[in-house]
Amino acid sequence: MFGCVEPNTGKVITQVSERGNTLSFFQFIICVCRLNPNQKVIMVVDNVRYHHAKRLKPILEKYKNRIELAYLPAYSPDLNPIERVWWYMRKKLVTIDILNQWKYEFQSSKS
Repeated sequence: MFGCVEPNTGKVITQVSERGNTLSFFQFIICVCRLNPNQKVIMVVDNVRYHHAKRLKPILEKYKNRIELAYLPAYSPDLNPIERVWWYMRKKLVTIDILNQWKYEFQSSKS
């Protein structure tokens, strides 16, 4: 899953992909740019290999007026706004899973 968040508004854009690779990342970039047609997108990214792919560089250069990637220092996910969204989602999913388990156990004990 790819995702980004607009820090000023909290708007989150996500895209599900079977694999994380240069092609799927490029498709996500296009999606984000289309959803923000009147502004340049500055996307904070970590240092996963496909964010630095040679195949991506000519495209980024061609569309530098529309998209810019801001690379985080190594091992610093706390600086990436989307990481807070992922943390919140995991927390909520775990809570929902626990509540569903308790509900199942409660219903089973009544039988």
